[in-house]
This record gives sequence, C-alpha cells and structure tokens, in this order.
Amino acid sequence: MDLLTHTAFEVSVCQATIFTPDEELSAAKVMGGFYPNCLDLFDSEPEVRPSLPGFPAEVPRIILKNKLDSMRLEIAAARTNFFLRKTREEGDSLSLERFYQEATRLFSQYQELTGCRVGRSAAVVTRFGNHDTPALFLSRHFCRDRWIEAPLDRPESFELHARKRFELADKLMVNSWVRNKTGYLAIEESKTPIVLVEQDINTLAEEAADSSFTPKDIELFFNLVE
Repeated sequence: MDLLTHTAFEVSVCQATIFTPDEELSAAKVMGGFYPNCLDLFDSEPEVRPSLPGFPAEVPRIILKNKLDSMRLEIAAARTNFFLRKTREEGDSLSLERFYQEATRLFSQYQELTGCRVGRSAAVVTRFGNHDTPALFLSRHFCRDRWIEAPLDRPESFELHARKRFELADKLMVNSWVRNKTGYLAIEESKTPIVLVEQDINTLAEEAADSSFTPKDIELFFNLVE
C-alpha cells in the first residue's frame, strides 16, 4: 500500500471561532462600525437577516464573504465564525499564518466595537491527502494486524477520533480533538478518494460562563495553535 506522509496533506478549510454568550447583536452597529473596516476581505454583497422573536442565538444573522466564497465571516449573537477555504482559483495552498492574523484582527475590531464578552475560542484545521484506498490505509495505520486480517480487511470507510486535554499556555486549558476519516474530493463530476484529518483545539466549555478573553488573550490563543 502507498504511504501517505504529512508532507502529502494540504490544508482544505480553516476555522476560527469566538463564543460571545452574553451578546445582544445589533446588526446596524456591526454593519455601520465593523463592516467598513473589512471590505478588503469581503467584497461580495453582505447578507443580513432580520431579528425575529425566538431567533436562535447561534444562527448567523450577518454573513460576509468574498466573491470566490473562499473567505467567510458568520456573525451570530452567541458566536462568530471565520472560515478560509481552499479553492482552485487561489492556488495550491492556504497560509495558516495569514488566516490567524486576519482572524485576530477581525475579532479584536468586533470586540472593541460591541464590547462583547468572549467566553471561549476555537481553532479548527482540516487537511486532506489523496489516496486510492483511504479506508484500508487508515485501518492499517491505526489497527493491529490481527484486526486487519478479518474484521477490517475490506473497509469502505473508516473513522477514528481522539481527544485530550492539556495546558496550552499558563492556566489556559484546552481540549484537542483529532479526527481521522475517509472522504471524497469532488472536482466537477469526478470524485477522488482522500484521507481527511481534522484538528480542533478549543477552550473549555465549562469555563465559558466565568471566562473573559481580551484581544491579547485571543491573539495569544491563535498564535499558539498556528
């Protein structure tokens, strides 16, 4: 079977998120005071949804994106997600350093404008590598030979998730999830089998009610997970 080393993987999607559990989102304030400062990133028409009774706090009310839809910001009352996706038009790779720099800038400006409390932060990076038999590759990589001989001799798909908790910086505890699974890369009408590896680092949900991240704290977090 062909080997698949770390150098064969490409970044597919990056996600940076801040959680704002106390925020009462004002679309007028965001569009008037925040949006004009990030037109260099989001050159497509913004989407603004009206505030209705019972509107879920985690559903985006404001969506900003570029014309390629490779860069996207979703703003909800409870969280803000920033995405960067690989596209064929933008070349062969994505810069994680650039992504986290832009995320830090956007979150800092948003927090300064709204005065919101940031209770948690998260960073997710998904990478992929082409492989003719991704399920067999993953099963042989992670499992003992005696399991390959019978139960896992012809897998069509495979997933393995691993979680750990550790101190990312002084008194900054995080969860780290690594998810390995099979998938397909769709290009026009063809599908290429791939191995997907997703790394998700996030601060603790149980501490969100008492945590308050400053812009410096957020910058430190994204610098460390880069």
